[in-house]
Parts: sequence; C-alpha cells; structure tokens
Amino acid sequence: GQQLSCTLGDIAAASTTATGRVTVSYTLSATDGQDINNAATVRSDTPDPDASNNRAQLSLTVTSLADLSIEKTASPSAGVVAGQTITWTLTATNSTNPVAPSTAKNVTLTDTVPPGVTIPGVSVAGSPPGVTCTTGVAGNAASPTRCTFPSLAPGVTTPVMTITALVNPRTT
Repeated sequence: GQQLSCTLGDIAAASTTATGRVTVSYTLSATDGQDINNAATVRSDTPDPDASNNRAQLSLTVTSLADLSIEKTASPSAGVVAGQTITWTLTATNSTNPVAPSTAKNVTLTDTVPPGVTIPGVSVAGSPPGVTCTTGVAGNAASPTRCTFPSLAPGVTTPVMTITALVNPRTT
C-alpha cells in the first residue's frame, strides 16, 4: 500500500473562536475493482490523555466497470445459397470510456446461430492462451456458439472469432 504523511505544525485547541481542527483531503484513483481499507492516525509531541480516538478506518469497495461493444459480419453478406458455406466473424472491444475504465474479465462472445445450418466449427484467430470456444447447436438459444476470453483491457479488441456454417440443402 501507499502511505501519505503530513506535518501540520501547531494546531490551536478548540475554543469559541477556533475549531481545533485541520482537514486533510486527498484523492484515490482505481481502474479495477478492489477493496480499499484506509486507516488514518494522528499523533503529537504534546501528550494526549485519550489515544483511543487517534485512529480512524474506512473500508471502501471499488466496483469495476467496462464498456463492451460487439461487431458481427457475414460472408457472403447477402444472397447465400442452400448448400453453400457462410462465415460469421465477431469481435468485442472494451472502450476507453473514462466512466468505465476497467479491464473486462471473463469476456464471452455468444452467437445464437439460426436454424437451417450445420456448424462444423468455431475458432479464434491466433488461438490465444486461455481462450475457450464451444460450438453450439444451430437454432437452439439454449446452446449458442461461444468463445470466452480471460480478460480484455480498455482500448483492446478481441482476436476475431470465426463461425463457419454450411447452409443445409433444403433451407429456403
């Protein structure tokens, strides 16, 4: 952890004309979720008859926020013929939005492929470590095709996820 130390000099005792207080303010910054346990103490060379109130602690939970977006393309983009192959590509991006500056964890791209196709496979460009993909069942929302990435830093786009499908010959 970090430590902040301030020498405040002489502080007058509280009276009807003086508060007997000094306020020290500082700002903490965090981009990822965490618990911050912050303790503050005060001491003086002048004897203090009640040292029990010379320490205060505050616990704060910082929540992660990430701003994800997804892009999907198809090839061919229109006019696919029964019996031919169609390829969908998907990418996700974690923006650099200052309101949501965190690294996204366990990012899952999910695609419910429509009925009328057979999915021979799903892949991710470069086969990055820690990425897992599952080929879903076409037309079954309970069994979509998906790839999960361990994390996605702000300003980063996932490698391309590619779903290849064969349009069934009897599809109209």
